[in-house]
Amino acid sequence: VVSGARYLVNVTNALENTNTYTAFAAAAANRVPRVYVGGNDGMLHGFNAKTGVEEFAFIPSAVFNKLNKLTGSNYSHEFYVEGTPVVGDVFTGTEWRTILVGTLKAGGKSIFALDITTPGEEKLLWEFDDSKLSESTVKMGYSFAQPTIARLHTGKWAVVIGNGYESEGNTSGKAALFVIDALEGNLLKSLEVQGTVGVANGLSTAKLGDFNADGVADYAYAGDLQGNVWRFDLLRSGRSEDTPFTRDDDSETAISDFKVAYGGNPLFSATFNSTPQPITSAPSLVLHPTGTGYLVVFGTGKFFETGDKEGDKTIAQTVYGIWDKQTRGQPSSNPAINRSSLQQQSISEQTTVSAADGSTRQGRIISNNSLDWSTQNGWYLNLVQNDGEMVVENMSQLGRTIFMQSLVPNDDPCGDGAANWTYALNPFTGGRTPQNSFGYTPT
Repeated sequence: VVSGARYLVNVTNALENTNTYTAFAAAAANRVPRVYVGGNDGMLHGFNAKTGVEEFAFIPSAVFNKLNKLTGSNYSHEFYVEGTPVVGDVFTGTEWRTILVGTLKAGGKSIFALDITTPGEEKLLWEFDDSKLSESTVKMGYSFAQPTIARLHTGKWAVVIGNGYESEGNTSGKAALFVIDALEGNLLKSLEVQGTVGVANGLSTAKLGDFNADGVADYAYAGDLQGNVWRFDLLRSGRSEDTPFTRDDDSETAISDFKVAYGGNPLFSATFNSTPQPITSAPSLVLHPTGTGYLVVFGTGKFFETGDKEGDKTIAQTVYGIWDKQTRGQPSSNPAINRSSLQQQSISEQTTVSAADGSTRQGRIISNNSLDWSTQNGWYLNLVQNDGEMVVENMSQLGRTIFMQSLVPNDDPCGDGAANWTYALNPFTGGRTPQNSFGYTPT
């Protein structure tokens, strides 16, 4: 939904050291609200949010060549404009514009950006695919990863996105984080990571961290299909831990400063009995209770290929909370975190729970084991292995609670394909929350 300005006026004026966002926000308050949604007719649609009337549509180039299939008498399902678009306000250096970035998911190996500042005057800004990449770089895969529109320490606004899945010729085990100029669509930086050689890989949705809350992205965290969680440093190199952590770095930060943290090693590699656990959803970042660093909270699982419908019951998928201690811009050293240094939580019981109106359903009770942060680096919670339970959707944070929805797939042709459990977790322990997060109690 796009209506008024996206950011707080005073904070955003300070971000660019101008007062231009004040006038932009005033004008944006009067524009007709729109709802933008992608569809399997091959279009991104824009609807008047007050009347429901469609006022705009855009067909990405990547799906144009298969539009004719929609009229075939023997049509079988095709994917087109599958992704939920992302919207942000960006500064051109003289004025503010509202842009929309769309993905295709299984519909194609491409993303696109539109200027939607003024309804009725939409403009294609760019489309990004392998043609924007050099021969030697990791290629664009199917754009399942969700983009993030962010202000960088270089002074530019950018679109930050994982390279996606099933990129051409990717048996090198590599994946990449793409940093793309938000207005021009040029690749500013490809931050490549190395997984297991000979195994296909791809980077999932990234979560950007702004440790000092100045509106500028400092770090990006993302998982890959081989179970690795990577951190990417998006700030000036050569800082010391005692250097004040401010946006003054902007005048000195170059895109060449951006790098894969920890010397190119992952922050953590998720495995169960030595088998990698794929990561396809974005991590959540929670300030650590000690005040130092982030807890990087994420779940494992994969549900985009046909074989995933049955669920992999040979391993358990897991929810993790990993402590990244080095988030003050200092040079990072390899944390070498493994499962043995994490506190295990467990699903201790499944029982019938009831609400105040007498209705009942099944509920699960999570353990509440304590952590010793002087010796432990986080926590983990194994999901139900025999169900093939997994996490493929992004989590939500509300206060000191992480809400998470798991997926339990099935290949029953008469069923709906999947069931779900909704969890509320204490992000500091991975166990149950101190308060009752749902309106149910064990019977």
